[in-house]
Amino acid sequence: MRHLLLCRELPPVSGGGIGAYTTRIAELLAERGETVHIISQLWNGTQALERRLDGRLVIHRVPCERPGRTLGRRPHRALRDATARVLFESAYYPQAFAWSAGLLAERLVEDEGIDVIEAPEYEAPLYFFQLRRALGLGPSREPPCVIHLHSPTEIIARSNDWDLGHPYFLTAKRLEDFSMSAADALICPSHYLADEIAARADLRCEDVHVIHYPAPQWTSTGQEPGPNATGPVVHVGRLERRKGSIEWLDAAAAAARTRPDVRFDFVGRPVLDTDWRSGEEVVEDHVPSDVRSRFRFHGQKSPAEVRAILRGARLAVVPSRWDNFPNTCVEAMSLGVPVLATPNGGMAQLVEDGRTGWLSEGASAADLYAALMRALDTPEAELASLGRAASETARERCDPQHIVDAHLELKSALVQAGAGRSLRTPPVLRPRDHDGATPAAPSGTAPGIGVVVVSPARAGAPRCLAALAAQTVFPVATLVVRHDPAGSAAPGPAAAGVGRVDESTEVHPDRWSAIRAGLAAIGRMDPPPVGVAVLDEHDLPLPTYVERCRDVLVRCPEVGLVSFWEGPAERPWVRPCPARPYQWAWNDAAAASVVRVAALGSLESLPACEEPLYERWFLANAVISRGWAGVTLPERLAARSHLEGWVDRQDSSRMARAVLRSLASEIGEDAPDLLLLTRSGTAGTLRARRFRPRALSELAALLASQWRQAARWGWRRALRRLRG
Repeated sequence: MRHLLLCRELPPVSGGGIGAYTTRIAELLAERGETVHIISQLWNGTQALERRLDGRLVIHRVPCERPGRTLGRRPHRALRDATARVLFESAYYPQAFAWSAGLLAERLVEDEGIDVIEAPEYEAPLYFFQLRRALGLGPSREPPCVIHLHSPTEIIARSNDWDLGHPYFLTAKRLEDFSMSAADALICPSHYLADEIAARADLRCEDVHVIHYPAPQWTSTGQEPGPNATGPVVHVGRLERRKGSIEWLDAAAAAARTRPDVRFDFVGRPVLDTDWRSGEEVVEDHVPSDVRSRFRFHGQKSPAEVRAILRGARLAVVPSRWDNFPNTCVEAMSLGVPVLATPNGGMAQLVEDGRTGWLSEGASAADLYAALMRALDTPEAELASLGRAASETARERCDPQHIVDAHLELKSALVQAGAGRSLRTPPVLRPRDHDGATPAAPSGTAPGIGVVVVSPARAGAPRCLAALAAQTVFPVATLVVRHDPAGSAAPGPAAAGVGRVDESTEVHPDRWSAIRAGLAAIGRMDPPPVGVAVLDEHDLPLPTYVERCRDVLVRCPEVGLVSFWEGPAERPWVRPCPARPYQWAWNDAAAASVVRVAALGSLESLPACEEPLYERWFLANAVISRGWAGVTLPERLAARSHLEGWVDRQDSSRMARAVLRSLASEIGEDAPDLLLLTRSGTAGTLRARRFRPRALSELAALLASQWRQAARWGWRRALRRLRG
């Protein structure tokens, strides 16, 4: 078979277990005679194209962030794609890699005949490929998509005590949920995470295939010496709250005071810093000065250096609050070093208390201290026996050849069956209605788009109508409706020279009344169009607007709302697909979104929109509340002629309250999630304080760049540019 793997953090990019796994499984597959392509990030010392193992392993690298950054996150110099740069500057910069990698994946699928694709759920690098495929924009060849579960951002954020409501983490969660839900199959290295993912109702994945990580190459052969009874207790991995580093520091410090013969080593990058304190200060808080000399912090090390440190260890520690199936556990056990671990992860599948290591009761400092004292009291002979059992267990359950066999068996079956779930909009965007069925589009509609242009009575909409006249596919009907609160103004003149436009002679008292009248008129057409758009005088649809939105509605009968990117060309507004429960709290739908006529149902059943200028947000919510999917085309399809027209895309607490009142029965099941999404006060304050340093670092980076330019251009020109 011809495999394609996506992984942003492939070495030498700084990363963790995902990069280590991708490198290992790709090499093992290539050694079996498989052809493997990898898409990763361009970094220092790497090339855009690299071939290994007689050409069976091909590594493609695309630019994303700039390597060696010290002041703020900046795009790579080779990141020239305009869309990728916009995504890099968004609230979630990994989208830039997902975009570039997705477009490259589409080309490789066609040019290299890719049979199966695998990507992690973390950072959702396959998101745009999956989204475009579901909307009919992908390549004609349709290999199945496999998502490998490593560590979802949502769980990482909760375990690290981060604010999941921040746009970065919230966007990551939404894209990852989409990617998992749109997969043809899910692979997970541990039953622990597999059970957790399978229990998430919004994914509705029938099964998750558990395949362990393969043991690393340097632990696959030879008889290891086992634990060193006088060696240090070694913690390998990032110093991170999720990894239980805080609790472990407290437990180790308490043990150090009672056991003066014990030393503690830490290998890995420290990421315990906060906005107010550095990671070193946090460590100092938890390691008293009287025992600090027995704590050694090595920082990040190469695999060979990690191996050397583990070979001299008394025992290894994996004290995670939450973990999947950490490579460090497999590596230590393969080297014959017993492991002390918590039950909060896949470690419990390898570590058997009293046989291959020690399991604590929980992840608290007290639980870790109790388990550590048991481990330190283990006699030397028994310690050696634990090491031998650990090595045998790791080699047996993580045998590389058995792991490759499992991958090939699963992926061969997927290729034979063909892609399925990845060809449709995923369940996470298609919430079921009260009868448990997903709405479907009725037959008898015309494959076209009707347009309702809403304008004040004394104004016209010449630029909007001119943009409609320039479409590659014309609307089947264009109706101009007017509104005037005073009710005395006569309709203004229609624009000349833009084609046939029907104009209502009635002047409505408000925008909502005008919109409902226009929608009713479009719905009475025989046959009615498949979709309808509500535009105002500020909307400027691009030439492919009608054609692209129509194609999605025709191809995807479960889609009731088609959104897209809109705004200025240099910085369009990009958001995930409009979906519950997020859509109730803020608007992710473009102002000029197209809705399916059948999704509107009875207009009389729509409650009145209580907030002027938010009518189109309200309309999008009504469609989604009825169980129809909302999707976002990943391309810019509309602009605005005036900034005042952007008001209906902004978050409004008044509108959110109006939605809750008017659609209470439809969105009642989302109440628990809404409580989290609409938090204010403390969460908002923490969010602002937590991310202030990043804003300062970005300003520092800007000042640094202007300093360099000043030497070249002179101070006056540099200062003018900085003010701009």
